[in-house]
Amino acid sequence: MKAGVASEKGIEVRDVPQPRPKPNEVLVKVKAAALNRADLAVARGGMGVQRRQQAARGIGHFGDGPIECLGIGLRG
Repeated sequence: MKAGVASEKGIEVRDVPQPRPKPNEVLVKVKAAALNRADLAVARGGMGVQRRQQAARGIGHFGDGPIECLGIGLRG
């Protein structure tokens, strides 16, 4: 799958492994997402180490799209 990832070059679109939902989570096939100032600050090296580590897995907020898969414990 593709994801926006914070890197030393800024924000890049990369191929990343598709996650599997954990119990009581859903996997959403995101069709659109938005970036905000926090995402840009992370991409520029701000916002602390923990936030930069999260951004290395993917960046963006307010995703929208259909549910792709349900985790254990959920019914649809």
